[in-house]
Amino acid sequence: MLAGNMSKLAQLQRYLHFRKGSLNRHGVHSPFVFEFIEKVLRNRGSIPEAMEIEAIRRRLLKDRTLISTMDPGAGSTAAGSRSIQNVAKRSLSSRDQCRILYRIVKHFTPSTVIEFGTCLGISTAYLSAAGCERLISMEGHPDLFKGAEKVLSSLDLKAELHEGLFDASLDNIINDVGKVDMAFIDGHHTEEATLHYYDRLRPHLHENSVIIFDDIHWSDGMERAWETLKRSEGVTLSIDLFWCGLLFFKKGLSGEHFKLHY
Repeated sequence: MLAGNMSKLAQLQRYLHFRKGSLNRHGVHSPFVFEFIEKVLRNRGSIPEAMEIEAIRRRLLKDRTLISTMDPGAGSTAAGSRSIQNVAKRSLSSRDQCRILYRIVKHFTPSTVIEFGTCLGISTAYLSAAGCERLISMEGHPDLFKGAEKVLSSLDLKAELHEGLFDASLDNIINDVGKVDMAFIDGHHTEEATLHYYDRLRPHLHENSVIIFDDIHWSDGMERAWETLKRSEGVTLSIDLFWCGLLFFKKGLSGEHFKLHY
């Protein structure tokens, strides 16, 4: 989640444009999407692990420990440092976003989930708590990787963490899992990289796969990538929540592209 890197004015303008064309549950006639709204977006049920996870988020937001500024996703190794506090503030998926990720896993019950971008492990913790059989998460920054290991260990939650660049890890992971039930792509937010990772996943997708792309409105390039993705061969429906976009491949869906506010 990198939306904090976009100016507040640009973010507001993109959101206002999104809202003009978006629907709520009263404007949706697809049973599949209506069920998604009711059981995922509007579900206010408790998440037993959330209190403990959010306590760790609050701790991270106060942690002034310095780490390097290298950004593996962008291929940068520039010298410098930033605090854990800064990373937690700018780069973690929000509590509400994490709750939706949790509900998505609960609703679609994927056996295997691949996360691109562990960061400090907060979204990873929610995905793990949702109960998928196998969660695999990749992180290229060594300091963030170590931080995520500590977070998951303190919560006693299970995930297979891979340290290294996505391209270096992905082949072995995909060859091991065979088919990809769900992927959450939250890292290296460029048009080229987003399309590249989808192309790597595409041969391993199946009818019930769900692919989630973070920050699809973060930049012009990400918006172009989303337009390309939702019209890709095999996609039978897409959902745009502004902060993320979801692709579905299930046969018999309407082929429509939904923008939803909730």
